Amino acid sequence: LILPIIGIGLLIGSVALRRTRRDGVVVASAAVAIAAGLGVAGYLVGEGLVLAQFEDDLVRDAASATWSAFLGGLLTWLLVLGLAAVIVAAAAYAGVRQVDPAAPFRRVGEAARWTPARPLIRFARAAGILGVSLLLVLQPDSGIRIIVVAIGGWGLFIAVTEILLVIAPPPEAITDGPGERAASLMHRVRWKRVLAFGGGLVGIAVGFAIVLAIDPDKAPVQRPPGAVSACNGHEELCDRPLDEVVFPATHNSMSASREGFITANQRNGIGRQLDDGIRALLIDTHYGVPSTGSTVITDLTKESTTTEEIEAAIGKEALEAAERARGRVAFDEDPGDSKPYLCHVICEVGATELTETLTEVREFLDTHPDELVVMFVEDVVSPQDAAPAFEESGLLRYTYVHEPGEPFPAMRELIEDDLRLFVLGEMNSGGAEFPWYHDGFELVQETPFTFNSPSELADKASCDENRGNPEHPIFQINNWVEAIPRSPDTAEEVNGFDALLKRAQRCERRHELLPNLLAVDFYDRGDVLGVARVLNGLDRDTETSTRSLR
Repeated sequence: LILPIIGIGLLIGSVALRRTRRDGVVVASAAVAIAAGLGVAGYLVGEGLVLAQFEDDLVRDAASATWSAFLGGLLTWLLVLGLAAVIVAAAAYAGVRQVDPAAPFRRVGEAARWTPARPLIRFARAAGILGVSLLLVLQPDSGIRIIVVAIGGWGLFIAVTEILLVIAPPPEAITDGPGERAASLMHRVRWKRVLAFGGGLVGIAVGFAIVLAIDPDKAPVQRPPGAVSACNGHEELCDRPLDEVVFPATHNSMSASREGFITANQRNGIGRQLDDGIRALLIDTHYGVPSTGSTVITDLTKESTTTEEIEAAIGKEALEAAERARGRVAFDEDPGDSKPYLCHVICEVGATELTETLTEVREFLDTHPDELVVMFVEDVVSPQDAAPAFEESGLLRYTYVHEPGEPFPAMRELIEDDLRLFVLGEMNSGGAEFPWYHDGFELVQETPFTFNSPSELADKASCDENRGNPEHPIFQINNWVEAIPRSPDTAEEVNGFDALLKRAQRCERRHELLPNLLAVDFYDRGDVLGVARVLNGLDRDTETSTRSLR
């Protein structure tokens, strides 16, 4: 706490002791900008060195999320401080002289051509070149980011200086008259330009404020012109009812290592999953309370899960990590007022706000007008508490309401009517209050979901009846191994084209239903998309045709 105060005092003193205060401000601000730049470089290099220690993609993603959770704020502060220092330096410099944009690049070139006479300096120069070269070779991403930040900071300095020289030039820039006349003219020109420039900025700010004040979730959205020619990427699916289409699905969709989840079921978050072709999301809602840092505390007073069940679901090590994150002796204490989150079993091992993720889904539907998504919710959160998140995210405009006992409409009809989100709940129903929130197991039947090895998935018993009535029209196949820690390599084996297709076809014959929801862990391993295409009667490598408004 003392060192920053001393540092600020020294900066002020360096300006005060300078013969020309303006030069002092330039030098002091430049020093702060350089220090911030070195901090950014250290952050990026450090991140690269840490992540290079992990060979496994899943572990590296988790390490990256942890690094960002603990140190991401530092990077933001360094960038803000550096940019502020650049602007202050430019403002002070603009009152003195014109900026030469190419000056630093010429100096770098001169330094590269210069050969020091003293051996020690020559060795230091060579060591510096070696360090920069190794950085660019071994960590090209970090090296390029550092160079881009440096060039961006210099560009900002030039831009601010040029703007200030235009709107308020220094006295020597005005030469059309002697003495007081020139000074008066300079004063009038300066303030006219300042007022004109300031007025323009105010106008721009007002325009942005008006745009930001318009709630995009409530603004009317119109479908793009033209007929629907491909539904979920394929013309052949358009005339089929929803329950005669296979949707590639992800199990515990929100539990992604790149979103900071421990013992994750997926690598990529939900937005990326949708971009990659996943069209059904199996998500879990829980009540959580934001705590210090990025930790979310589970409100276990609203849960029915015991500590033993939690350990069985996520593993002993993850449970211990959650208890440490919670910072309580009694894991079942009431943490306080809670709100809806997406978590797997408990929120201490990973959580995202429900509204935030639903907004991602809404943005995807906004920009992909011919795509229909199914969402199956393992819902600890009640429909009454989940509905505000659906409304705030703007997703309600897309929800489809299925009338009990009625046949499902064709995909084309649902897409043309913009009813492109089908929401199911595992344990709850929205009833008459929220008719779009369907009781899932009044419509769905499924296979078992607890398998301890790939051989169990290959067994004919894996197609046995589980939840849901055998007469229900929608069929869900659960295809993952419940080993802790979760293994992408195992997922690649059970998601492989031949293995997954063989099991899906076996279960299809057993239930006499098309497997509508084909749910897997680590969807990017194996070929769940190819299997879904074949089950839909298409070739495995058939290309998708998707309209995107991005």
